[in-house]
Amino acid sequence: MSLTYYTITEVLDYGPYITKVILETGHRLKAAKLTPQHFSVTAERTSTCGKNFQWPAFMGAKPDDSMYGTRTILRAYISDQTSIENPDGTCITLELACSPDDSIGSIIRFDGNFNVFVNVHYTIVQNLPLYICDNTLKGLVFDCDGGNRIIYGEWLLTDTFTFSDISLNYSYYIPEDNKSRNNTSQDKIPLIIWLHGAGEGGRQPLIAAIGNKVVNLISPEIQKYFGGKVMLLAPQTPTMWMNDGTGKYTVTGHSMYTEALEQLIQNFIDQHPAIDLKRIYIGGCSNGGFMTMRMLLRNPDRYAAAFPVCEALADAVISDAEIQCLSRIPIWFTHAKNDPIVPPEQFTVPTYHRLIKAGARDVHFSYFDKVVDSSYKNPDGTPYEYLGHWSWIYMLNNACTLDFHGQPVKIEGKEVTIVEWIASHQKGDNSVDLKGCPFFLSDEDCQWVYETLHSMTTEEKAGQLFCVNFKEGMDDEIQYVYDILSPGGCMYRPIPIERAIAFTNKVLQKSQIPLLIAANLEKGGNGIVTEGTLMGSPMETAACHSTDMCQKLALVCAREGLAVGANWAFAPIIDIDSNFRNPITNVRTFGSDWKLVRDYGVTYTKTVQSMGMAASIKHFPGDGQDERDQHLVTSINDLSCEDWDASYGQIYKACIDAGALTCMVGHIMQPAYSRYYNPDIKDEEIMPGSLSKELMQGLLRDKLGFNGLIVTDATTMAGYTIPMSRKRAVPESIARGADMFLFARNLKEDYEFMLQGIQDGIITQERLNEAVTRILAVKASLGLHKTERPLSLDYAKKIVGCREHQEWARECADKAITLVKEEAGVLPLTPQKYKRILYYPIESEGGFSIYKSVSGVGEKVMDMLRARGFKVDTFIPNTGSEGRTLPTTAVTNKYDLIIYIANLATKSNQTAVRIEWAQPMGANCAHYINDIPTIFISLENPYHLLDVPRIRTFINTYNSNPVLLEELVKKLTGESSFKGISPIDPFCGKWDAGIGSKK
Repeated sequence: MSLTYYTITEVLDYGPYITKVILETGHRLKAAKLTPQHFSVTAERTSTCGKNFQWPAFMGAKPDDSMYGTRTILRAYISDQTSIENPDGTCITLELACSPDDSIGSIIRFDGNFNVFVNVHYTIVQNLPLYICDNTLKGLVFDCDGGNRIIYGEWLLTDTFTFSDISLNYSYYIPEDNKSRNNTSQDKIPLIIWLHGAGEGGRQPLIAAIGNKVVNLISPEIQKYFGGKVMLLAPQTPTMWMNDGTGKYTVTGHSMYTEALEQLIQNFIDQHPAIDLKRIYIGGCSNGGFMTMRMLLRNPDRYAAAFPVCEALADAVISDAEIQCLSRIPIWFTHAKNDPIVPPEQFTVPTYHRLIKAGARDVHFSYFDKVVDSSYKNPDGTPYEYLGHWSWIYMLNNACTLDFHGQPVKIEGKEVTIVEWIASHQKGDNSVDLKGCPFFLSDEDCQWVYETLHSMTTEEKAGQLFCVNFKEGMDDEIQYVYDILSPGGCMYRPIPIERAIAFTNKVLQKSQIPLLIAANLEKGGNGIVTEGTLMGSPMETAACHSTDMCQKLALVCAREGLAVGANWAFAPIIDIDSNFRNPITNVRTFGSDWKLVRDYGVTYTKTVQSMGMAASIKHFPGDGQDERDQHLVTSINDLSCEDWDASYGQIYKACIDAGALTCMVGHIMQPAYSRYYNPDIKDEEIMPGSLSKELMQGLLRDKLGFNGLIVTDATTMAGYTIPMSRKRAVPESIARGADMFLFARNLKEDYEFMLQGIQDGIITQERLNEAVTRILAVKASLGLHKTERPLSLDYAKKIVGCREHQEWARECADKAITLVKEEAGVLPLTPQKYKRILYYPIESEGGFSIYKSVSGVGEKVMDMLRARGFKVDTFIPNTGSEGRTLPTTAVTNKYDLIIYIANLATKSNQTAVRIEWAQPMGANCAHYINDIPTIFISLENPYHLLDVPRIRTFINTYNSNPVLLEELVKKLTGESSFKGISPIDPFCGKWDAGIGSKK
């Protein structure tokens, strides 16, 4: 008669072994005297890999797994059916000896690729009679398998997830009272993600958790560190994590499973709302250590801490930018010095040192000489030594306590184990460094940020993400906006000073949380109020060739802006005007020399922020390369990573180090860096900075170390609306790294898009809180939470347009006006030498924002010349065609001098700033330059030599405000000298434009 037996498997340091056999006798065994000699146990294992298999040499050259043999009984006792000792029970439990050198007790076997389950059958034969009361048991045979129980493994469930034709199995554990996927209890539970080594891949998901002692992570001893509850997710790759798509171990450091694994993790989190998003931890061994590193780089904001073991991502393939990214994440490495498979000196050791050098504040490394088993001993009593690759034994036993130099790891002075350290971490408000650059908040300020954040509803947080446009400063604008949301910020277009003061006071009363109030304070106070001082364009100040003038520009912007309520300058523009055909950068930039742009950008940033106004360096990743306008199309900065680093990178890094509180991200692509951070990205997936995680998180945050607030450029631009559906783009901007969303096409709709994105998990609560934290931090750094007094119109009138500012504007004009080319003997102008002047106006009404050109300014110059005794006629094209045009002598005999004044400004709805000549046949072209001295003056665009290359006397002014026109006339007439130095190449790289110059 066959009797039933049960087996119990424990996952030991060397794998899952059957450690107990339970025999169901059907008799009460009270008073029976049991010894190991009463039974013999025979085990037979069958599998698909054959009986002569041998592990490869690099795995330790272990002999063929034992497939048939006897098990040594260590102890026998009366028990119940679960193996609990019970003198009155009906079962007998046999405790069996296990050894890492004898696989007969294991329930898995290496098949040449992976560990796989084997079929196990036991036969237990009674050798000696058992005397129980008046009965004697003898000759019992137990060979009917009643089932196997894996300690802690019986808690595991399994499932499959498919993404883009890649299927990943996984095993997982959820505490019993949290198994409902609809559980949204406030009692949130941390999640541990374990990524297996190469041997645990394949198609048997339970192997991913029991092939090594991973189940120990859900044991009660470990769960106590996490408040008594923890979830476990153990994904399994069908091949190996280090498969880069070739089926071979990667040498580039990339994996074909990265995105599928990321989606699996997100799907698991979505299905289990009880997971605490602030306490997600990831680790793994060997291949899994490699993938741990890849996942940290893929989504660094997800994980509170990481614990890679003998990680196999070669240091040689980890870039400096990736090191910067990793340095922000708490990481505890484990490795053994004698690891022959993943040599630590090529992997963990150099990576650890680079992280320390990069300023990592919470990175540790337990570095063992070798791997020994503290529980199993050799026959001579010494600890059993494993292959040096097996350092996961220490981590999974919570036996890591020492750091790289042998000192205990401590938290608040208390020595901790690796699991204690892991459990102590959570992501949250402190993911933003409030006390560091650029915020430098006090404890009191930090408390205000945290308390304000935690007091807000999701809807209120979503409102803070918006910086709305108040264009006219009218009451109905306030009503419209606040009926929809309470914004975090707003921007003013230039309005009269009285309206600006009244409007600001009303807006501040309406806002429970202080408001960031921005303006394009690029040229002076005229960027916010119509009476404001137009100090000079950025290029005009750069032509002065002294940062002192840039400092004065910033002072004017800050003083006049603050006087009417602004606290945020959408400046400085630190674009490089590399492409003269770019229709939007032009005089808005400091020029084409990155060093000059860097110095002026730093000066503006430091000065304006010293006045209590936030600067916004823009337009990241850098305009001025393309000849297209991001207002009309998604434009491109096409520099290589190296060239970008050597130019724009230098400028941004300098301004960031100077403490720039905010950065405006443009609708500009930077394909080289997008591909650098995401080598698998397709062309159509490359996004502009305002929608690019690679650029905002990888380049700006991680590589450049920017800790301040990221705001998008105006999201009404076509450069933003073209790449992605707006319903998706609105939340994706925040999800991918922006903290604030500038303007809206339809405020109600965009706000609904944002809320839906939060609800759908596109914007995680963690990302939402991080963005709002940075918004509040900027406000706290400016002291807005401490200032409530209303603005004074009388005070504002004393500041805006004051005499000192006007004098600085005149000084700037005097020093900036540039004589690019000069025909000998033409200047200075006197009525005696040039009594009669023919004036050619080239201008158009309109332009871009504060860079509008106003028609008639050239005529004002002529009026000033007339007042000095010159007779000036304005050119009027005649209507004659070929053969019937005005005779040349009608001009050459009548005029002594010709003056062209071009007043064409850049604007956002044009694709080029070029001269359009009059009809017929270019009637106002420079037909007479060989007969009459000719001067060409460009007021708003420094590149007109492209269209008049043979002009021999050419002047750039970079601006057209009244004081500049006055200074221009002084220089024409010799009352003042030309002092400006061109910040760009006015010859546009054309050889003919340089004829006659002294360049």
